[in-house]
Amino acid sequence: MRLTIDRSLTDTHDVEIDAAVGATVSEVLDGATSKRAWCGSTLLDPSHEVGTHPLLHGARLRDGPGPHTAAPAGLHLAAIAGPDAGVVIDIDGVVAIGSAPGRHEIRDDAIDPTHVRVESTASGALACRDAGTTNGTGWWRYDGQRWWWSGRRRRFTARQGDILTVGNTALQVRGTFSDLSHKDARRLLFAGRRLLAPLPWLPSPPWSGLPDPTAATGWTGAVRVTGPGAREAARAVILARGRRPPAPLPFDEEWLRWLPAASPSDGPLRCGPAPRAPTELTLEAHANHSRLSGAPGTAERLPIAVSERTAEALARTLAGAAAVPWSHEVRWADIDRPLMHRPYRADLSVALGVACSPDREPWVVVLNGRAPHLLAAGARATGTSTLLATLVGGLAHHYDSRRLRIVLIGSGTDAPLAPCANLPHVTSATASADCDDALRVLISLASQATQRRDALKHSGAPDWQTWEASGHAPRRLLVVVDDFDLATGRSRKAAAAIEALTTSPVFVGIHVALATHRPAGAVTPALRAACHHSLALRSASESDSRGVIGVPDAAALEAVPGRAVVSVAGTRQMVQVALPLADASPRVRRADAELAPALHLADAVIMRTRQEGSATPRLP
Repeated sequence: MRLTIDRSLTDTHDVEIDAAVGATVSEVLDGATSKRAWCGSTLLDPSHEVGTHPLLHGARLRDGPGPHTAAPAGLHLAAIAGPDAGVVIDIDGVVAIGSAPGRHEIRDDAIDPTHVRVESTASGALACRDAGTTNGTGWWRYDGQRWWWSGRRRRFTARQGDILTVGNTALQVRGTFSDLSHKDARRLLFAGRRLLAPLPWLPSPPWSGLPDPTAATGWTGAVRVTGPGAREAARAVILARGRRPPAPLPFDEEWLRWLPAASPSDGPLRCGPAPRAPTELTLEAHANHSRLSGAPGTAERLPIAVSERTAEALARTLAGAAAVPWSHEVRWADIDRPLMHRPYRADLSVALGVACSPDREPWVVVLNGRAPHLLAAGARATGTSTLLATLVGGLAHHYDSRRLRIVLIGSGTDAPLAPCANLPHVTSATASADCDDALRVLISLASQATQRRDALKHSGAPDWQTWEASGHAPRRLLVVVDDFDLATGRSRKAAAAIEALTTSPVFVGIHVALATHRPAGAVTPALRAACHHSLALRSASESDSRGVIGVPDAAALEAVPGRAVVSVAGTRQMVQVALPLADASPRVRRADAELAPALHLADAVIMRTRQEGSATPRLP
């Protein structure tokens, strides 16, 4: 998660931090400051963990209370319209709201320094007491169908959803309430008022139709903002959409980076005077009022203006409420768990990535007699070789060379799979799949599969797992072929050998992992049926995606290396493939800092093997 340490803590400048979920505040602030940190109105304990409210994605840490960067958990007021729209006020005890400088300040010239005092009640409602102002405190109720003006009051009790009007500002009551129901008499009153709704003399809400910067609720059409407060009102429109405007941007401010890209349904947002297009809504923003044109008729409303400071806090709040962006870089050491693996069981299991889901569970592949093989495909530079390197390195880390042997075809010389060629498990390594050596190895492996099948038959064991449990079966064999389409396209014998390895009717302790950039023609129906673990990284076309996982989803994946759709027995999920790195990612690091070089997983296994003195298996 991306956090910001405010300059009030560092005494110099803002510092952007990338922190893992579960890292503590003390870890985040380590070396940056010795001060206690606040997030919004919460003083953070040093043991407070990232990912726990309010320390969410987009949070800003300060040396004192400040604007919220996470939606308040309790009762609060949100300024949905006014010259200081977007301000959020916590209700903690008795709160005095007005224009006086301080924590609960509203920058509105039409309200008194202390305009209204509010306090939460035992039932969770909001007791409001006007401070003797000239224009009073307005109260609007909503009955589920329309707003009802309850007049300017000196004392009243507001409930969730009600709106207070003070000066030129509309404040909505929000939070968790224990009692949201109205009394029967009040319901009868509302029912009677509905009969009067068509009467023109009943007032309409002065904020009606304006963009609510505190809730992303729409405003997807074409909009032009004019008037002296155009820029401030345009911020409200952007926040009401909850997304950056489509290009060209009306202005470029730093807080926009916290918002997702524009939706195809978003219309253009323009600032400044110009003739209004027929389908364009015009919002005219002034200091003490605003006007909507292009809606049914022309209506004058409360002013709508959002300061840049408030816009940043609201954008960060939206970022924290949204799903945290999936990491573009996950290391194998970040996700591997010892309990995932049982070295003495018949199954071979390895963590290959993390699920792109809220729980971010490790994606674990289990290779056994029922699901022995893996198939991966994707366009170039999407991470197919990285996947194979993580597979080989992860299995080699958990299963020594007395249990598992590996044959590499197409490992390359500088590809992610190349360091795996030096593993003690590897009995044969061929740099390219498009050569005579690769063909000879494939034919030899197909012959070895036949020999294993005959040996299993003569052993008297009913299946391979039983024979393996007796201690007399050969070691497991993992055959890895990168760019296998180069081999199958070059020679029919290579294609026949791969098909013989993957479609054997009897499991003989051989697992095959195949990868290709061109699945069309290379992935046959028989091959796809034999590979129970199918993975499609970003594909060049929908047909390529369908040929591997049966659906076109992989063609729509974002251009992130390692992002993929996995299909196992008809169940699909999106994952991020892990890099074959044995050093875990730092829990906390500066966003602008270079990561230290990490040890390749294969090199870590080789170093450990040398230290333990394990023998390298003999070539077959």
